Amino acid sequence: DARELVIQQRAKDPVQKTAKQLLADWQPQYNLDLNKPTLDPDMTLLSRRAVLKDRVDEAAELYLLAVNDPAIPAGIKEKALYQLGLMYLAPDNPHPNRDKAIEYLRRQLLDYPEGELSNKAGRHLDQALNVQPR
Repeated sequence: DARELVIQQRAKDPVQKTAKQLLADWQPQYNLDLNKPTLDPDMTLLSRRAVLKDRVDEAAELYLLAVNDPAIPAGIKEKALYQLGLMYLAPDNPHPNRDKAIEYLRRQLLDYPEGELSNKAGRHLDQALNVQPR
């Protein structure tokens, strides 16, 4: 009957994608300028691609999986929070979110005050806090 067809269709095409499915869709595009001078030099390729392809929210999901996984080492969690801050502050991001960036950078500094990226995060946080929102 019709309900079974709907159920079968939903099983084939789930609304929520797993991290593996999100990464599988994350094909590099050769026309992207991943070395664009406006991109922060600390941004990873994943972050750069996310900003240039307007897929920051998807990349954020991947970074947050790492941040929230107790098995992931602290250094990787610190880097993930830093990338979240950088992506949401990026001038090339079609939907920048200063508040989210500030939240992730603050969390990074609170959770990893002695982390290798704390100085950089502090500088970005100061800049974000001192810029008047558009």
